[in-house]
Amino acid sequence: MNYFLVGRNVLASRYNVFVKDFPFEGKWLIYNTLWGNSAIVSSKIKERLENADQNIPIDNRNNGHWEKLQKAGIIVADHGREKEQLKDYFKTVAESRVSLSVIIMTTFACNLACPFCIETGVKKAAHMTEETTGRVIDWLKEKIESNSPRKLSLAFYGGEPTLHLAPMKAICKEMKEICRQREMELEVGLTTNGTLLNGRVVDELLDYGLDWAVIALAGHKEVHDRMRPFAGGKGSYDLIIKNIREICEKIEVVIKGIYDEKNEHSLMAMMDHLVALGLENKIHNIGFDPVIENLSSVDAPSYSCGVCSYSNSNLDTNLRLIKEALNRNMEANLDFSMGPCSTIMNANHITIDPSGKFYKCPAFAGHEMFTVGDIRGGYNHRFDYFLNSHPWEDCIDCRYVPICGGGCRYSAYLENKDCESTVCERRYFEKVGIDLIEIIALKKIFHTSLKNGECLKEP
Repeated sequence: MNYFLVGRNVLASRYNVFVKDFPFEGKWLIYNTLWGNSAIVSSKIKERLENADQNIPIDNRNNGHWEKLQKAGIIVADHGREKEQLKDYFKTVAESRVSLSVIIMTTFACNLACPFCIETGVKKAAHMTEETTGRVIDWLKEKIESNSPRKLSLAFYGGEPTLHLAPMKAICKEMKEICRQREMELEVGLTTNGTLLNGRVVDELLDYGLDWAVIALAGHKEVHDRMRPFAGGKGSYDLIIKNIREICEKIEVVIKGIYDEKNEHSLMAMMDHLVALGLENKIHNIGFDPVIENLSSVDAPSYSCGVCSYSNSNLDTNLRLIKEALNRNMEANLDFSMGPCSTIMNANHITIDPSGKFYKCPAFAGHEMFTVGDIRGGYNHRFDYFLNSHPWEDCIDCRYVPICGGGCRYSAYLENKDCESTVCERRYFEKVGIDLIEIIALKKIFHTSLKNGECLKEP
């Protein structure tokens, strides 16, 4: 960010979000979505900042106060320059080679029969072979050699990846040694239904670098067992909870609560159960994702933790669940941003399916029209199609575009049959995002006050 001298007329950033009466009546919290900075100001200052197109005369006697707003990006010298900074930010996301992030689907098979599975229509008994596994290893070696990333992130996905762990072990064994030799950071995770990931399996996978697991729950026992049964109809809740208890102190466990219009109270009961078991401080964090439409049939609801779209879901439910988790002293996921999506924009982010086909997002996996190449022939024209998609350009004046990036590409196709189109998430940001901005700011104030031995009180 280029700073400028105060003592002249300036402008309010186009990317400011205002929160009224925070932390006390008559005060305003301002959050800048481009820089992620915030400040608390009086109503008088807020009024001067309210119109982004109006020049703000700066009084030299208050230079220190305005300098803080300037350094936070809340006031700017020129809107044209600010837009260029936004474009530079998106360019940095797209061109970064710091991390090589690969989602590897070892199988399309699954031992659960969830009626809302996002892989409806593509789920089948397909497993990654030894030959494909070897090609994945060779491809990873070539990418590391050519791009010299500082970090390798491997996320194993499915289907259910724990049904076919051999490729994960082979890949991680090779990559762990390469990362050691090159002094690279290695991060390994699993997105799993949790039925097979018990303590014994985790102990084994620790040797291969396993750091974390994401496990989805759809409520307390009765509701979860109805929504996420085994293929034979038996419930999965008790086994998943047993496994979580065995593994939550060995690796980071992230819970994804899946919600629709019917199971909000069951998710609260599920959280009460986790607390009763003493797990509230052992789970790394908990978040909540809606059931959305499915690519195979827009009439069929689905769930995928790879889809970043909320505005068409029940936002009141989303917000209540987050607050209920916090009320139970659970570490809730407070990241309300949805973009820009590095999974789509960055060439160093890719998904590989069991046959070795490439996709830019796991939500598209198994649908031939979205393949961007394969492990044997390299990338095709669709790879560049996704990389060169800039939906945010249509939203460049929206205050939320730095944390939206034009919306989720999967949702764009569902809504418009066009992956390059914009998907407006303004409803979500104005409903959920503002509340989360308040919560994050309160936590920051509390921890700062605690560190300084101060009490939080109205000035």
